[in-house]
Amino acid sequence: MLYAVFLVLCIAVGIWFEGGLIRRGSHVNWTQAPGVIRRRQGLVVPISGMSWAPMPSELAETRRFILTRSSNPYFRHTPVVVLAKGRRIGVIEDAVARKINAELRRRKLSQLLVEGELTGRFEGHVVVPYDFSEATPELPAGPARAFPVPVPVEAWGSATEKVDAVRCDFFLSDLIALYPDGRLPPGTSGRTLSGLDAEIFPTGQGRTGVFVDDQQIGWLATAQEASHRPVLEELAAGGHSLKVRISVRVGMADPPAVRVRIWLHETDQILPPGEPIETPHVVLPPGATIQVTGEEEHLTDLVQKLGEEHQVVTIAELYLFRRCSTRSEREVVGVRIDDTPVGELTARSGAHFEAVLRACQERGMKALCRATITGNQLKADVTLNVARSGSLTSQWIDRHILSGPPSG
Repeated sequence: MLYAVFLVLCIAVGIWFEGGLIRRGSHVNWTQAPGVIRRRQGLVVPISGMSWAPMPSELAETRRFILTRSSNPYFRHTPVVVLAKGRRIGVIEDAVARKINAELRRRKLSQLLVEGELTGRFEGHVVVPYDFSEATPELPAGPARAFPVPVPVEAWGSATEKVDAVRCDFFLSDLIALYPDGRLPPGTSGRTLSGLDAEIFPTGQGRTGVFVDDQQIGWLATAQEASHRPVLEELAAGGHSLKVRISVRVGMADPPAVRVRIWLHETDQILPPGEPIETPHVVLPPGATIQVTGEEEHLTDLVQKLGEEHQVVTIAELYLFRRCSTRSEREVVGVRIDDTPVGELTARSGAHFEAVLRACQERGMKALCRATITGNQLKADVTLNVARSGSLTSQWIDRHILSGPPSG
């Protein structure tokens, strides 16, 4: 009798003890797991082992990940494998992996579709939901957008801020190719490349890429993407990208740290001011600062354009006309704003533009440039910011002027 009671007590204690172990084993204190962050939508879990496999640049914008169990017998505690577009990119280990594996077995699932983000070539995370039963539906994914190679255009105004591109380490090989001979210098000297021409262009799904020679080297950060998206989309609709200046630095660490800085324009400094120009025209790129003469003869018109402002940035048109006198006849470069003459260039300054203005005239195109009106009702000045004919490249002339059809 006593033996039977003792046996029953042992069984009860064993069941209680076993149940406690099961409960403790199945319950994971997520806040104590290394690197795990508890968020409203789930647990932000870091991906480990990302340096084991190469990370191609096409995975940089991945937002959908597959979690599946590993069959590698050499792992004592079976990790959870993280797949992106069918490629293994890393694993989830330790307490989090055991919890995920247990849930997968309990629900008889072979894999789990989750959201996540790659924040660097060797850094990333997935968001593990609290309720696995709601994690299996397909996540929304916008269609990839194919776009032609755009024509870069200069911003109307000047760049006013320096911002860092993001996720540039995904494009490490493309950045190294920018260095002389496509190789990094052995020391710290020459690691920074300054004054490089680049372009930024929307690549679909709300993202904006940074390109050099049609090769992507990074992305605009979220803040700049949100502020500049409308104007960049407007440029893209016309087949254009925004030309910018950048600097690149690839460090000496292993893996090397990468930094790409962009000289970015304010959104109201990218497109020309005023209403869109419907007539055939070409906007000459910025360059030299040139003073217009004879503004005093057009003071009333200039004061009207200034309004209540002391300075106004606007669009000016350069055109050729002939001035006759009793002894001679010469060609003069005039300046118009809103089809109203506001002055002219000196013979010396105008000589730099005669060739490009003739080419535009032959094709029925207006030659426009950046202009600034400064002054008041007593005195007003007009200055131009425009590249001279001799400083324009052959490629620019072919693309913007000579490709246009000759007039009648």
